[in-house]
This record gives sequence, C-alpha cells and structure tokens, in this order.
Amino acid sequence: MTDTNQSIAFRSATPVAEPTQSKPTSTEPAPPQARAGSLADDDGPTPYVYEALEKKPYAVKFLGLELYNDDADFQEVQQQARELDKYVIAQAKAQGLKDSHDSYKEVINAIYKQIGRSVNEDPVKALKRLTTAAGALQRLNSAKLQPILSAKSLTPEEFEEVQP
Repeated sequence: MTDTNQSIAFRSATPVAEPTQSKPTSTEPAPPQARAGSLADDDGPTPYVYEALEKKPYAVKFLGLELYNDDADFQEVQQQARELDKYVIAQAKAQGLKDSHDSYKEVINAIYKQIGRSVNEDPVKALKRLTTAAGALQRLNSAKLQPILSAKSLTPEEFEEVQP
C-alpha cells in the first residue's frame, strides 16, 4: 500500500511541474531585444562611428529619416541631424555611457523629458525640436558656472579670474 501511494504522488506531481516550466505563459514579459525598439546594438555601426562609416548622421537612422537623407533638397535635415548627433554623443561621452543605441536613446529621452514628447509627431519636426532643444541646452550648460564656483565660495581675486 505504501508503494502505491508513493507512486501515485510521484506520478501526479511530475505532469503538473513539467508544463509550467517548459511553456512560457502569455503574461511573461517579452525578451529585452523585443522591447528595445526597431534598432539594436548589433544593427550596424554604433552612434560614435556611424557617420564616418555610413556617410550619414546616426539621427537619420534613429528617427527614421532615411527617405530624406539622399534628397538634395533636404540639406537642412542632414545638418540638423549632424548637430543633434554632435550634442547627443558629447552628452553620452560626458556621462560615461557606452557607445550603443541604448545610450543614444537615453540622451534623446532626457531631452524629451525636458521639452515633452508628441506621440504622433512627424520625424522631421521631431528632429527640428530635438536640435533646437539640444542647442539651447548646450548654450545653457556653457553659460553656467561650475557648481563649486560661486561668488560666495571664491575670494575676490579668484572671482575675477573666472572666465565665463
């Protein structure tokens, strides 16, 4: 009788455990690659070297503006994309972020956090807004004194030597 009960318990527990371990449920989150977006780190050159290799700014790829990149009438789009790349890459390097799509996206999201994001915004308008905001942020950062440098913490001689 003891052997029969142990066999039944063993056999009844096994089928229950196997299906839940081998079959993913629909409530499980998607793998990170599926949630990252259309671009991935292995999807061509990284942002720091993209323009040198592909002869177009990374912002063109990031915002989906490939249609406009080869059009001679859209030199402004290419110039704005270069300006945005310059700012985003400089910020990523200053923050110690690695050369990846996710780092580029992180800096772009930080800009959007400050200026707001429109859900159905045209990519060309998004590029213009991002470039304008990046330029404004760059001017603002260059105009600020270092946090440790202030009139209160400096002697009059040190304060006179500070170059704006």
